[in-house]
Amino acid sequence: YNNRKTVFVLTSPNGCSHESGVVRQAFLLVQQRLLDEKVDVAVLVLLDLLFPKFKYLQMRKRLCKKSVLSWPKNPRVQPLFWNNLRVALVSDNVKAYNKNVTESFF
Repeated sequence: YNNRKTVFVLTSPNGCSHESGVVRQAFLLVQQRLLDEKVDVAVLVLLDLLFPKFKYLQMRKRLCKKSVLSWPKNPRVQPLFWNNLRVALVSDNVKAYNKNVTESFF
């Protein structure tokens, strides 16, 4: 349980540009575990370009950029995506946190 991460693969249904409850729920699950146990076990994979505009994901990207990945549209870049995903799965998210963001809450 301590060594595992959860990968959230998020897509916008029908290209809808409003923030879905699924994104909000995924974010809240991740943040609750972080606050309760000081363990960050989430990796978010975004399949749509609309997602980076959402406040939950903007905050997540500021906190731990390496744990938010976007699926590339260009097939030639996909090997880099898979490598970044492997790195995200084995690395400690808390150690990768942006120090400017976390000073006040850890």
